[in-house]
Formats: sequence, C-alpha cells, structure tokens
Amino acid sequence: MNGSGHYPGPPAYGHQYAQNIQQGHQYPQPGKSDAHAQNTVVMAQPAASHTVVIQPPTSTPRPSSYLGLAIFVTICCNLPIGIIAIIVSLCSGCAADENNMDSARLRGKISMGLSITGIILTIGGAIAVILYFTVLVKAAVTTVGAVVG
Repeated sequence: MNGSGHYPGPPAYGHQYAQNIQQGHQYPQPGKSDAHAQNTVVMAQPAASHTVVIQPPTSTPRPSSYLGLAIFVTICCNLPIGIIAIIVSLCSGCAADENNMDSARLRGKISMGLSITGIILTIGGAIAVILYFTVLVKAAVTTVGAVVG
C-alpha cells in the first residue's frame, strides 16, 4: 500500500518489453534487474485455425418410424404382427437415412397401423376369450343345476 492508502497497480514494463515478447527476444523477468536476468526465449504460438462444417439444409424433419410402439406391441400384445411392424419401422429409418422422406413417412404410417392392429386384435381376442368362458361356465352351471334338480 502506498502513502495515499491505495494499492499500487501492476508494474509497468514499457513498450520495449512488449516488443521483445512479440519478436521472440530474450527479456528480463519481471521484478529482476538486467544483471540477474535469465536467458528466456518467448516464441509466438501459431494462430488458431478454424474449421467450418457445411451441412446440407434439411427442409423436412425426419418422420417418426414408430419403432417404440412396434417393440411394445411385440413384447406385450401380438408377437407376429409386432415383428412385422418392427421390420417395417426399421425400413422407414433406412429410407430416412437415404433422404427419401416420402417413403420413410409412408413406412412409418404402415408400422403404426400394424401396431394398432396388433393391439386391437389382442384386446378383441381377450374379450372373446372372457366372453366364451363366461358363457361356458354359465352353461355348465345351468346343466349341473338341471341334472341335480
């Protein structure tokens, strides 16, 4: 701290010091006199190069392939229809990779339709089995009641 109550700023090295750094000359280290200077050479680093990546514009977003839905149908509902839906869904992804968005969109919709069909068939089958056994049990109870009574 100096007499005015302020801390002194960084030492001024002057214009010559900055020139020596830029030209790669030897220079004294800060805080030491020239008599005690070490032989230090500062080399300028090469400028950073910039790489520009140009991507082709994508006018339409990638359509959904409904792969998740197809996998769900395969595991939880209807194995044969689910497998077909997965295959069509993967074909949709391949068409999108080839930038054929119309074909990818069509195959995605087919995959979704197959998946929904598998869900509906499974629910319908479950209802049919429940009704069949309900009617069958009711008929059996009626028959047993007639024989006993």
